[in-house]
Amino acid sequence: TFLDIVQPDANLDGTAEITATNTSGDDQETLDSYRTRVSAEYKKRRTGGAPADYEAWGFETPNFDWISPLDDPDTAGEVIVYGRVDNQTDGIPTGNQLTELETFLNLDPDTGLRTRHPIGPPTDEQPISRFLFDIEIFLQNGTGPIEADITIAVTEYLETQEPFNEAIHFIRKDTISEGGISAIANDVANPQSATVTAVVLEQTAPPLVITNYQLFGGEFGKVNSIIYTPVL
Repeated sequence: TFLDIVQPDANLDGTAEITATNTSGDDQETLDSYRTRVSAEYKKRRTGGAPADYEAWGFETPNFDWISPLDDPDTAGEVIVYGRVDNQTDGIPTGNQLTELETFLNLDPDTGLRTRHPIGPPTDEQPISRFLFDIEIFLQNGTGPIEADITIAVTEYLETQEPFNEAIHFIRKDTISEGGISAIANDVANPQSATVTAVVLEQTAPPLVITNYQLFGGEFGKVNSIIYTPVL
């Protein structure tokens, strides 16, 4: 590529050859990223009252990072909207935040007009909840640092599982299980020459040993306690 000098410089002679260019701004979107984004938008088309609309309106509300709209099983036409925030303990929104969510679900913030939630029963904004679990991990060749690393990984696993809403979610990760905990724990333990030989999963209240638990509605998991039992 050659560049003609429109305004000659005394120090330049002839033509200048461009050897490299720098462009400011974001990197070009990859083809895979573009396809994923377009596919997601197509699957969650907005029609002025579809689940995808409520999710989009909810995400406009400050600090809300998870939204799940569901039909109220008891009241025809009523929409229950569960919300999680990123600035409160356990992601549970305050009453004022739920009121703000209600406003965004009903009013267009740019015009102030009620052009969102269709005419009918009012929306029912609900906070997420946390279901507590107690976990016992049987660990061979374990050490304090290994246990600490496992605790971090298992805690993250429980807290990132979420209720599945078929209208807006594409990946199902709504089950907390002994097998899931064991796999996560061994991913940490095995590279450090330790092995998780068994896991006991118990719901905290009411106390009950279970093999798995499926999250529903606005329910998320949380570790109440983790204890380690050495295996010889």
